[in-house]
Amino acid sequence: MAWVAGIDEVGYGPMLGPLVVTAALFEVPSAGACLWDLLAPAVARKPRRGRVCVCDSKELHKPGDPSPLERTAAAFWKARDGATEASFLEFVAAHAFGADALDGYPWYRPLPLGLPFASDAREIAGHAASVRKALDKAKARFAGIRSSLADAREFNAGVELAGNKSDYLFEISGRLYRWLWQTTAGPERLDVFVGKQGGRAFYADKLQALFPEAFVMIAEESREISTYMIEGKKKRMRMSFVADAEMKHFPVALASILAKYTREGLMEAFNRWWGERVPGLKPTAGYHGDAGRFLRETEEARREMGIGEGMMVRVR
Repeated sequence: MAWVAGIDEVGYGPMLGPLVVTAALFEVPSAGACLWDLLAPAVARKPRRGRVCVCDSKELHKPGDPSPLERTAAAFWKARDGATEASFLEFVAAHAFGADALDGYPWYRPLPLGLPFASDAREIAGHAASVRKALDKAKARFAGIRSSLADAREFNAGVELAGNKSDYLFEISGRLYRWLWQTTAGPERLDVFVGKQGGRAFYADKLQALFPEAFVMIAEESREISTYMIEGKKKRMRMSFVADAEMKHFPVALASILAKYTREGLMEAFNRWWGERVPGLKPTAGYHGDAGRFLRETEEARREMGIGEGMMVRVR
């Protein structure tokens, strides 16, 4: 048996809403196994009736309609052993570093969303059963997900401390690298594929600082892929930072969907809360052009409630 994981981020650029970085971890029969092939009875790279679509979240997402993301994210989440979460808030709390900080934002407290909140629960249950069956047949296991998230206050403080957005992204992603290192036990190989972050090509020094108990060796460094072997006393990890990784590696594609679904659910709560307080307010996805419109239209309400821009707006 071997381990394989994928990591991807969503929300690096917007002005509003959280940055979410997610890891998806699988146990597979052998190193190099392709999960698209192993799980073919239940999953597909493109939307197909009766199959769970696992692809780049940008291809799956429909603005204003989180149901395609949810059908995949919730199906895999509920395919885990012992999954009992019934609400979106429980889902976030169960898998995200930084989830406790959401209590400091009034639009997330309470979070009035079920799991699922945008699609049919019976359909999700059927997809989850198909995924479990395919995993069992392939002698594979979905070992879980973990996310790091940061909304405006945490993001702004983190970027200020780190010095720039790129270093802060590596810092909060590092929580997931450590989680994978600590979660996978024994000498079995762990392959981790990460979507390239901000055009960076050299990661060795940062990885060595993150894993002081291990030795980091450079296998390859280029614009397309940077690969490192991290060797500890009783475990080893092969980490590859890959351009367009979500199109090449199943765990990265799933991680991108789970991250996007997490952000979209939080933005749904954000928009509902503000929509209840500002009549006629249109929802926002949080990106720069429309975020300015949203801030102008909520300015009076924010002033009356004493909500400063520092609670909502990411400064970089």
